[in-house]
Amino acid sequence: MTGPPTDPYRHLARYYDLVLSPMMRYRQLAVRELGVTRGSTVLDIGCGTGLSFAALEDVVGPQGRIIGVEPSHDMRLRAGERARANGWTNVELVESGAEDLQPATPADGALLFLTHDVLRSRQAMDAVLRAVRPGGRIVALGAQAPAHAPRVKRLVVRLLTRRFVRSLDQLDKPWRRLEQAVGEVKVRSLLAGGAFLLVVEVPALSRLSD
Repeated sequence: MTGPPTDPYRHLARYYDLVLSPMMRYRQLAVRELGVTRGSTVLDIGCGTGLSFAALEDVVGPQGRIIGVEPSHDMRLRAGERARANGWTNVELVESGAEDLQPATPADGALLFLTHDVLRSRQAMDAVLRAVRPGGRIVALGAQAPAHAPRVKRLVVRLLTRRFVRSLDQLDKPWRRLEQAVGEVKVRSLLAGGAFLLVVEVPALSRLSD
């Protein structure tokens, strides 16, 4: 069975692990920032091939729950293979875009690792905010090309990023939608300013749907 011909990430599935495995320590950093504990439920938005599952398993344990949300059929298949190979029976995979996210109960946190297209979508971020309980955290890590950065650096970031995203729009400030929604965000620069780590505590009410 193959993915639909319109799947924009289908071509990435074959070499995704090889290209992004060196980012593992940054995945672990992002997972730690979630602040979740044993037994927690975590959303892995745009989970890809499941490269973040191991770090998430370390914090939520077998009694916890990981919900991987991935729109690409081929990516989702590989994530399922990873979960089965490691015996992670607490991993649930949803083949869906983040904008269609409707968990039965609110999660304790949401991880968005290299998910620029999700972050720039108003509908997707609205859905993620609804899917995480008040007080839970949304943690995002991704590329950025700040407007004040040297032109050469911005060009390099854009060149490295373009094959992994549908659009480079808002690459200067990828967290803009979340900032509009919650007002206060905590952002830390990584990789000499070419990447960011964002931590947001979900408020009782957000302004994204206003």
